[in-house]
Amino acid sequence: TINAMAYNETRGLVDEFGGRADLAVGIIRAVGDPCARFTEDALRILRAFRFMSKPGFQIEENTLAATRVCREGLSRISAERITAELCGLFEGKSAATALAAMKDCGIFGAIAPDFKVPADAIGQIDALPAVFEVRFAYFLRNRADLGESLIRHLRLSGASLSRVRGLLVLRSFDLSPLTEERVRRLLAAAGRYADDLEALVSVGGFLNVADADRDAVLAMMA
Repeated sequence: TINAMAYNETRGLVDEFGGRADLAVGIIRAVGDPCARFTEDALRILRAFRFMSKPGFQIEENTLAATRVCREGLSRISAERITAELCGLFEGKSAATALAAMKDCGIFGAIAPDFKVPADAIGQIDALPAVFEVRFAYFLRNRADLGESLIRHLRLSGASLSRVRGLLVLRSFDLSPLTEERVRRLLAAAGRYADDLEALVSVGGFLNVADADRDAVLAMMA
């Protein structure tokens, strides 16, 4: 309804579907029958979740239910269009909320049938810098094998793919026993992704270290 608003010099704001009211309260609502709208273009499903993530809107109940019913239509959408929407979604201020809703509605299974969202994938994702590659690496951190199955269905740029994989490979770095020398080697292995790694360490659950040792690792990384 929000995107259905228009303006012209004669009539001014044209709002035939209540988009202005929905915008005021942050509601994402399909025009008319949501299944009809998603059947016309299934990418609208991902756009709805992107608006849930970026400005922190909520999806109206019937529209949300229709994303589940119509999700298989995403299998007919090009990987480039899907990737563009996912990148924006991961960078939103409410990415965790949107990703949880996508998981509940089975959206990832429609994008990549061989991908199952790990139970702990979302975690503290909103606390990370709003950078797709950093948040995507966090999302995939505990199941790199599943991550590769999802990546195969996307069209990430070479730079993005290198950054995600470069961060994920650091998950297996051995920091035991925890010493400054080992942390220096970790930073050397991280190379240009050292700042990304520090952000990931700060939220916990990325490196194979106990929570009690996280502050010590961060101090040695500084």
